Amino acid sequence: MIIEAENDFLKLRVKELAPEKTEGTHFTDAHMDRRLKIYRETNANVEAESHISQFFTKVIGGENCMLLDGDSTVDEAKTL
Repeated sequence: MIIEAENDFLKLRVKELAPEKTEGTHFTDAHMDRRLKIYRETNANVEAESHISQFFTKVIGGENCMLLDGDSTVDEAKTL
């Protein structure tokens, strides 16, 4: 499952972690911005070979992967 979120939301979630979980890590705004930028560029197009969904499709097979794109006709809670 791939979950997308806005960068500000993701950084806020990291800041909410207990200090001992992030101690000695690179979970700072600057480091997060850099890594999120790389992630967003690499995963910009779901059809691209570099997209994370392609990795999982190859590893576990397309029949075991589902990409939920926010289509309101899919009951995501029920599906998950």
